[in-house]
Amino acid sequence: MSPWHGVVQPALVEKLKNMLEAKTKSSLKPSQKITMLRIYAMPRLIYEADHGGVGQETLRVLDGMPEKYFDWHSDDEITKRITRRVIKPTEFTKLWMKAGGSKDEAPMLEGGGGNGQDRANTEALNTTGNKRVVTPSAERAAKSCPNFPERRNNGFLRWMGLEVQGMGIQVFHGDKITNHWLAEPTEAGFRQRHYIANLLFRANVYPTLEATSRGRLTITVACRRCGDGSETGPHILGQCHAVKDSRIKGHHKLCKLLADEAESAGWSVIEEMVCSTPSGAQRRPDLVFVKDGLALVVDVTVRFEVAPDTREKMARYKPVIPFVLEETGASSAKVMGFPLGGRGKWHPANESLLKQLGIGPKKRAREARLVSRSLALAWPLHPSECWGFLLSPGIDPQP
Repeated sequence: MSPWHGVVQPALVEKLKNMLEAKTKSSLKPSQKITMLRIYAMPRLIYEADHGGVGQETLRVLDGMPEKYFDWHSDDEITKRITRRVIKPTEFTKLWMKAGGSKDEAPMLEGGGGNGQDRANTEALNTTGNKRVVTPSAERAAKSCPNFPERRNNGFLRWMGLEVQGMGIQVFHGDKITNHWLAEPTEAGFRQRHYIANLLFRANVYPTLEATSRGRLTITVACRRCGDGSETGPHILGQCHAVKDSRIKGHHKLCKLLADEAESAGWSVIEEMVCSTPSGAQRRPDLVFVKDGLALVVDVTVRFEVAPDTREKMARYKPVIPFVLEETGASSAKVMGFPLGGRGKWHPANESLLKQLGIGPKKRAREARLVSRSLALAWPLHPSECWGFLLSPGIDPQP
């Protein structure tokens, strides 16, 4: 505000550019840079823009600067995805009020809880393949708000359409349970190296031989650790013999989480029960839960993210039901699968097992987040395992 010129529009483009340059040059960790930008820089800019009467054209430029700047100027491969959501609307409202603004006058941001924009934006992304279908509620929202925010959805559609980088990522869209650790990795227990490794796997850009040798036909893509099969993300997560021990440890940890939850609900738990089929074959399901005359035969499966299909497990373990009934003294038994994604995907179909165990809605949500987070931390993504894929054959991975 100037006594001679009245309201003077601030030079926000230059100010944001200086802020972004300072943050990219700082020695902060990648997620810390985004946190600094979200908590300190953006509320300051929005406050000045609102009181300075900045026009829509300038706001459009400011809106796209963080993502574009990090794409062009930063060496951090993770910032492209985390800058999709720079600031939480609830956080901005609190900061706005702390700076002296009124809650009723606070500008509505993308994803604001009360204006229904985020719901309409989600409904607008009803997809069949890569075809976008705009629902009536999304059209109404677009008419009421000329600057209807579509960047996040359009960006996800472009990502999903990529032949390699978009492989299997459609299952993560709108999944608040699986994606709960993305915005605040430190609070979820992630170290920076774990966080970056998981993001690289999530985006299918982890530097495997298959990824780094594309376009170079003379380079072999055989796995550097086991030599059996191509070195790809799915191979590392589910097939490589060199990280088999890590996979087994991660699998046992997931089984223990489920077993502890069942025990807390009053079920008796039998781990890796050796069962016999009528034909004499042996089966060993991961878990058998027994309570009130009911036995649940459960097998935990971790695979690269695909649509959950438990028919294979059902067919494998149904023949052991007579044996389980005899050994446990139960009057009825049921076979249930528990499929999980290698990149942390929690399949909603697993809710049926948790409901069968008698776990309430809040505890089910907590257990789902815990299992998803444990998948990301316990599966063979730990640097002591992953570094082995970046070293030449014969060199042991560094801790």
